[in-house]
Amino acid sequence: MDQNRQSPTRLPLRSAPAFRDLRNNIRLNELNHRQRTQPVEADRDAGSQTPYSRAAGSRSTFTTSQQSNINSRNESETNVLIQENNDIAAPLNGVQPASIIHEHRSSGGGGPMQHYSRRPIWDDIWLPLACIHGSMLLELCCLAVLISVYKVHGEKGLFSEPQGWRDQAQPSYILLNVPATWLTFVTSRAPQFAGMLAGPLMDLWAWKIAQSMVEASADVEENGLPTVYQFSLLIGIALASFDRLRRWTSYRSCRRQRKRAQRSPKLLNRAGLLLYLWLFLMGLTFAADTLIHYTTATIEFHKVSQSGNIQSQGRGLSQRCLTMDRIENYGWPCSLNNLESEDDYLQEHNEMLFLSHNSSETSEIHFFQSNVSNFAMLLPKTSTLSPYVDFRASTIGVETRCKPITYRCNLTSWGPSDLYSNFSCSPNFWGILGKTINQTDSDLSPLALKVGTNLFVAFFADEEFKTPYNTVGYNTTTGEPDSSAPIWTDDKLQNEVRVTFAARFASTAIRAGTDLSLDAGFYKGPNSVYDIILSCSYQSLQVNYTWFNGTIQDIAFEPVQNGTISEIWHGRHVPHSVTGESSSLQAILAQAAVQPSSTAFAQAWADLYSPVIMATVGGVMAGRANELQQERSPMLVVKLWIPALTSLVFCCLCYIVAGSILVYLALRTASLGDFSDARTRLGIYGIADWAASANMTRQTGMLCKEQKIENEALLVGFAGDATQGYHYVVQAN
Repeated sequence: MDQNRQSPTRLPLRSAPAFRDLRNNIRLNELNHRQRTQPVEADRDAGSQTPYSRAAGSRSTFTTSQQSNINSRNESETNVLIQENNDIAAPLNGVQPASIIHEHRSSGGGGPMQHYSRRPIWDDIWLPLACIHGSMLLELCCLAVLISVYKVHGEKGLFSEPQGWRDQAQPSYILLNVPATWLTFVTSRAPQFAGMLAGPLMDLWAWKIAQSMVEASADVEENGLPTVYQFSLLIGIALASFDRLRRWTSYRSCRRQRKRAQRSPKLLNRAGLLLYLWLFLMGLTFAADTLIHYTTATIEFHKVSQSGNIQSQGRGLSQRCLTMDRIENYGWPCSLNNLESEDDYLQEHNEMLFLSHNSSETSEIHFFQSNVSNFAMLLPKTSTLSPYVDFRASTIGVETRCKPITYRCNLTSWGPSDLYSNFSCSPNFWGILGKTINQTDSDLSPLALKVGTNLFVAFFADEEFKTPYNTVGYNTTTGEPDSSAPIWTDDKLQNEVRVTFAARFASTAIRAGTDLSLDAGFYKGPNSVYDIILSCSYQSLQVNYTWFNGTIQDIAFEPVQNGTISEIWHGRHVPHSVTGESSSLQAILAQAAVQPSSTAFAQAWADLYSPVIMATVGGVMAGRANELQQERSPMLVVKLWIPALTSLVFCCLCYIVAGSILVYLALRTASLGDFSDARTRLGIYGIADWAASANMTRQTGMLCKEQKIENEALLVGFAGDATQGYHYVVQAN
């Protein structure tokens, strides 16, 4: 079959009906319709009725006689048209078709370029232009609104960086206070728009195709016209048909078909490449949108604002403590205030009890550990604090340090079955461990306290235990109140107070698998008990801390400059007491006994002793205004990668630029000539009109606008069968 294929024969322009109509239209436009004869004008008026509306009679099929009549009528009218064309062409004095196109472009030999009105073309190009520019401008405007209105402008705040601050500080990201679905909904429209814009883009390019085909028709020898099959590809590509683009690709690329196929004209190749360009741009837009979806994340961001209502989360001495006169209160501290009402007294001691069991409704004790110091500090009830209100406040802390000094106290065993341990650390601190409590017990240093058979306590002003810390004015010999002993004034009170402990615990109270008998910090006699002497000191601290994001941060502390707060704990102890049992100290001893060494025992004792002091001190504390305060508003924001957004914006701008270029080319084409009818005939409507007119009376003139079609008088159907094949037939309606 391929061997019998004949090369297509190029018909001269004067003998081809399609080219003759083209030449007539060009010449008629050149003469501004002034050289049209009245019959031609009348015929054109009649020709405004398209094959869709040209018919006579009722619906019927074509018979053999009807077909013969139609063929005769076509032949007759063709002769008339040839004569008419010769009449019109006579004044041209033999000018060739190429000259016709040239004269169509100029107004006289060597004269200036004749410009045609561009206004009529706007009726055809405004809709595709609006689709291209409108869709992409809408996409860009939506993105611009999202970014300008919902972009997060956060502040670092007064304290640590809030949640999401580092994400905002990254230069390649922006944060948007919108749901992620909003952003993805907007960005997903871009590839959808891109997929729908191939038709409008090719619709604008069709004007350039029409111009190229008109010019190629005027100069057949240039081989710029498509074959019938190529024309089918051209029409399909102009309509953005993927199937026709695929067939054109195969037609151009398939090696076997390429060798035998007619050379593709430039107008077909340009149309195919242009449609490929739109497909590539559409894929690029889809990739940009996918990149946005892949790189976008939803994160938590806290927006910081200054708080107008400053709260009182700090802690300091209450007003009653600050105004109380210790001398008037017999030297006792405000924790034993005899000058206040009973309700105030009970309220303070209830708070001490609640704090010791960590059940207070307003405050709690927090133990802070670091490489520098371990201390207990008083905080507001953290369970009632908002994690989104940050503040910096001051409070009071208590630090205790202990070390074993058993080797300095000359411990010896004596008494029945060597149950007693005698110790003597200094003339002001000595006693007997293990001996039953006795009201008249003389085996106790005068200003010491015996809170059990196994526990002694004494306070000193120095580390050598030479000067008892006698702030109330007791007799240093008898331990009884002495009116002649002076009461220390507040300026003489020490912040760092020395306190010494002598303790005993049974060998059954230690940790399993631990042997403390070889530890020099303990004394073990012939019985299964351990004795230890501790030298401790405690002091009150001024603590500044930050409450941020539900955690305590930036703790800074320094010793208080006076001893008023330390005296709150010391002043409660009555010296030479042998009945003041202390469950708190016994609990501390039980917990320290399970430590693996005397050093660990001393550290555990210090860490447990500080909260006990803090519970008493905290009972007489009151709120203090925060030094700094801010509020954070948590929100979920979209973290958008700027390069991904830029790529999508670039693709949208490419469509806008492409639409502008195609509109410019269409307008430029309109300025060179009236190609509107040629443009119309490149569409499905023009092809259908041409096909339907093949067996009907030949009509001349411009193709009727689709908007003006009123009476559709012809029907299109199939004739033939499945074995012989089908062909189109046109019949009257």
